[in-house]
Amino acid sequence: MLGLRYAELAGDVLGGSRTNMCPRCRRDLTEAIRAHLFRCAMLPSEVRLKAHAVREAAQRLVKESRQARDPSDVLIREAEVALFEAQRALRAAMSRRLTS
Repeated sequence: MLGLRYAELAGDVLGGSRTNMCPRCRRDLTEAIRAHLFRCAMLPSEVRLKAHAVREAAQRLVKESRQARDPSDVLIREAEVALFEAQRALRAAMSRRLTS
């Protein structure tokens, strides 16, 4: 670790998504910080347990958001297919009408 304090980490004010950046090279340190928290023997067990609980909650939320998104994706695809089929049928009907 670089020996930085959390308050010393830089933030990406324009991008907004990266907040744990090295103030020197601007590299995102989020994963390195997480990995350190999970294996640091110097941290009190309460901090490690809370970090683990937060990680599990985040993973659960990501999984739930994916599960919620899957049915809507299916409905969107079905609607697109129905629209395509309706457009094709309309074109075919118009083509028959013009050739008759």
